[in-house]
Amino acid sequence: MDETQDSNAQNLAKTEDSLEKSVEMENGLTLEIWNKSKVIAGDRWKVSVVARVEVPLAKAFEKIGEAFPDSLAQMRDLIGDFAVFEKKMDRFFIDEREKDELKRELVESLFETVLPYISKPKFAKRFLLAEYAKVDKRRRRFGANR
Repeated sequence: MDETQDSNAQNLAKTEDSLEKSVEMENGLTLEIWNKSKVIAGDRWKVSVVARVEVPLAKAFEKIGEAFPDSLAQMRDLIGDFAVFEKKMDRFFIDEREKDELKRELVESLFETVLPYISKPKFAKRFLLAEYAKVDKRRRRFGANR
């Protein structure tokens, strides 16, 4: 193994992928905040946190007491059984000694900014309808399925 391959292997070992926070919300969805930080070079990191919520198609329409729309099967065919909401925050070239504190700050900031938006009772339905419209527009424009 040459020096470049050895360095790449060491950097891969310095990749973090951990669940930092998980909250079950009143609307039935679960907010997860993940640490996806990794080494860029030497002692410099890309500190990355991701807020993630899986939004099941069936649950979105059950939660607000509505009947399933006639086009539910069409929606499922286009976007699948669920869509994923993600919001990401990144900071680049962070000193290794500062990364844990910055990660904690980003997790809290992301939690405080995303939670009010995604915890609303109608979030799931509105998000899925927006995702459906986005995918349908792309399909019509490019002829792709997703």
